[in-house]
Amino acid sequence: MNPHGSLFVGKGKQTIFMLTRLRGEQIHHTISVSYITPTVFILRITRRELQFKPGQHLTLGIPGVGELREYSIYSPPHHDYLEVLVRLVETGRLTPKLAKLRPGDEVLVDGPNGFFTLTDEQILHPQLFIATGTGIAPFHCFAASHKNLDYTIVHGVAFHTEQHDPRHYKPGCYIPCFSRERNLPFAGRVTDWLRQNQVTPQTEVMVCGNSQMILDVWEMLLDQQHPMEKVRQEIYF
Repeated sequence: MNPHGSLFVGKGKQTIFMLTRLRGEQIHHTISVSYITPTVFILRITRRELQFKPGQHLTLGIPGVGELREYSIYSPPHHDYLEVLVRLVETGRLTPKLAKLRPGDEVLVDGPNGFFTLTDEQILHPQLFIATGTGIAPFHCFAASHKNLDYTIVHGVAFHTEQHDPRHYKPGCYIPCFSRERNLPFAGRVTDWLRQNQVTPQTEVMVCGNSQMILDVWEMLLDQQHPMEKVRQEIYF
């Protein structure tokens, strides 16, 4: 999945918008492609001193392909490379080509962009990160960037084979929700977990995933009378 939809070379106004949007594009180079589930891989590319804040995203493409996608940055700022989390769509226009990249291959990069970030004040509060699929990417970046962060990640996947590197998180901080399996620690959707767990008023809630899941989470938090100024979301299409 990618946040905010996609952009691609077209005609008329869409082309003009894309050219304006990519005025700062740079060529980076592939370091590696590493699968972490049967259909999700980490694309690692050279950083070229690009500066970003955890939670921001990049627009990626391949020279000559004419298709672009936005991906939240998966790796923390202290690493000397950039990583994004990509779900392979076999019929897609871009992801099959990203999956076939080899070390040294060129990647178009624009950004960083976005405001799905944590302020110094917010970092001091407990965090509840709710994600489905590759929507976990910005939360992985947060957890790797802020070692003292008090967080819980509730991650919705269909099967246990779709967990995204649970070893990267503090013990007990990663809660996978299996919607199609009866495996521990939780069988059900992220909304089922939220229905059974009251969120404390001081908790900052960040939600990243498809629009319907985000709407469902908002309704549940409203039912819990959670302060909605403490809730933010990033929609993936």
